[in-house]
Amino acid sequence: MELPTGTRLYLGIWAVAFHAINHAFFVAVASGSCAPYPVGVRIGNVTLSNDSNARGVAMSVGTPEQDMAFVPQWNLNNTMLYGSSALCCALSNGSVPWPAESCITMRGGQYDPFNSKTRTGVAPNAYPVDSPPYPGMSFVADTVRVNDNVSLYDLPLGIAQNCWDDQGDHPQMAIGMGMNSTFMSALVSSGMIATRAWSIFWGRQGATRNTQLDGSMVFGGYDRAKVTGTPLTQQLGPQQWDRDNMKCPTGMTVYVSDLILNFGDGTDVSLFSNDTMDSEFQYQEPAHKFPACIIPNAPYLMTLPLSPYFENFRHYTSIFVDDRSFGINFNTMRYNLDDTPYRGDLTINIEPSLSIRIPNDQLVVPEKHINSETGQWIVEDSCPNLVISLNDDVNLNDLPILGRLFLTAAYLSVNEKKNEFSLWAANPTEKQDLVAFDSEGEETENFSGCGTTTSHDTSNGGVSTGAIAGIIIGVIIVLAAAVSIGFWLKKRRRSGPKAPELEAREPPELDALSQVEDKGSPPIYAPTSDLCPKAELGDSRAERMQNESPKPHMWYELAGS
Repeated sequence: MELPTGTRLYLGIWAVAFHAINHAFFVAVASGSCAPYPVGVRIGNVTLSNDSNARGVAMSVGTPEQDMAFVPQWNLNNTMLYGSSALCCALSNGSVPWPAESCITMRGGQYDPFNSKTRTGVAPNAYPVDSPPYPGMSFVADTVRVNDNVSLYDLPLGIAQNCWDDQGDHPQMAIGMGMNSTFMSALVSSGMIATRAWSIFWGRQGATRNTQLDGSMVFGGYDRAKVTGTPLTQQLGPQQWDRDNMKCPTGMTVYVSDLILNFGDGTDVSLFSNDTMDSEFQYQEPAHKFPACIIPNAPYLMTLPLSPYFENFRHYTSIFVDDRSFGINFNTMRYNLDDTPYRGDLTINIEPSLSIRIPNDQLVVPEKHINSETGQWIVEDSCPNLVISLNDDVNLNDLPILGRLFLTAAYLSVNEKKNEFSLWAANPTEKQDLVAFDSEGEETENFSGCGTTTSHDTSNGGVSTGAIAGIIIGVIIVLAAAVSIGFWLKKRRRSGPKAPELEAREPPELDALSQVEDKGSPPIYAPTSDLCPKAELGDSRAERMQNESPKPHMWYELAGS
């Protein structure tokens, strides 16, 4: 029996729609597996409870939120906090502990577990044990707000109970990034990210506003807007720390093949030069490539062996810089009042083909340290830091380190699923273009239907293929349904009884309440991250510190100043 023409048209419309939906679904699948939107966190100044600030990964703990500045740390596995017991052993103030106000600044905040409504106890088997050199810790569980869209609930947190030897290098609240990181495990198990991957750009910390820039740490992906050129990708090594045996705690070892001084007059000089020099700078070993461990929380650009590399630096810059800083760039070199600081850049060449140029405004910076009585920052332009730490004396044979200030000019991404890390030359920009890693460690921009339903700000990125396919499917279904309804209504009008009396019927009477015009409250919109203002770069205190700090003559120029 032949179907009526209308029925055949109706079935044909849905057949076409079904075919189009299948095609769109195939496109979405072919575009690659999806992953949750990466979790990006600002690195910058965090205002603390003592009205000072500290630079770090900006997160908060507890309810109400307690703002803190964290740094990532290896081989630490737990998230480590400092409490309200003024646990600050002296760095340069004899044996006198610092008072609570200055301690808050040094630690990047202060956690008060008794002021948090979401703090709970935690079972002993809920967290790994971190052995020395880390301090002993007591544990609680609490909420950690990672960013405006992502929070981790009941995360085990260790509260330090004593000082430890490396507190000058690692003084702040810490995100444990070891192989058993509870923070990374919580992000994966909660579906916030697809795999254990992270990336970091430290930002810029120059003397002037136009040489300062917030950085970011991205969990579950990387920020494509902040990289340039072709990356250097290598396998991760074992995470272990043994200075005598040249082992790297992060597993990220590279080989430095050259260090080049880029003078302002266009002259380039290699610190690997083996030219004969004055007897004061004689060395025994010839220069050659050397291994270096990338440690993103180390408070300097790099550690450099004395011979021949730092001796060459002294020779070519004509300054015997030898003093040390006990400030924010702990243990880096500090110029004396009568010295003329180096005014050029430094290029670090890494095998086989990566070149990272450190601009002078990030290489030579004002001395910045904490007032041990008030907790406020003191900035001294007169005796600036050269942000290189010298390996000499007992540290002469230590494995050289590339620290967090290396990441003012380089971008680092780690993909634990593929057991590899990548380095780019950084593109210092406020722009953001996040790319995720899926559960297999592959790059993807398909965030549709994956992970949590939390909204994310993707205004700076493109629309993924999966999202486009979803839009196509939705449009097809709506159009097919509209045509079907139209066909059904038309058929109903032809076959149904006529009802002209409906057109002549008077409208029903309205009661007094129904005639009142609704002039009540405006509609309420649920807040999303898209409506929230972006955090501005820097902090008003940075300008105030510059204005209040001693201002003798400046004998070095910073780019853009």
